Amino acid sequence: MYKVASDLGYELKRRGPFNHAVTILRGGLVPTRLLMNADVVPECIHLVSVKFLPGYTSVYCSDMEEISDDDKVLIIDDIIDSGRTFKNVMNALPGKKTYCALVSKQKHIDALYGVYVPEDRWVIFPWE
Repeated sequence: MYKVASDLGYELKRRGPFNHAVTILRGGLVPTRLLMNADVVPECIHLVSVKFLPGYTSVYCSDMEEISDDDKVLIIDDIIDSGRTFKNVMNALPGKKTYCALVSKQKHIDALYGVYVPEDRWVIFPWE
């Protein structure tokens, strides 16, 4: 995963610099730390909580009012699984967004990811 994060960081450097980083709780915490080594994560890090309840989805971002439509926002997660979190966070946040994840199970999604894994595979990260 360190190599994956390093490679992802290289690509993010080309797309940056970013004004804000948004970390998806809980999975995005370790990838955010790994990407900090690549010096692509700005000092301003916001936390996002996404909850899926029957018939209702809640997206809460800490200090979201600090993010404007003109800001470049880096959104960090560990995995893009079904794509529901990706879609909800992209719709909820302002700014020019770049979504990244270490692993994706979705090929045709507008996000950067380090490794593609087929949908029928289970992913266990070293920090779990």
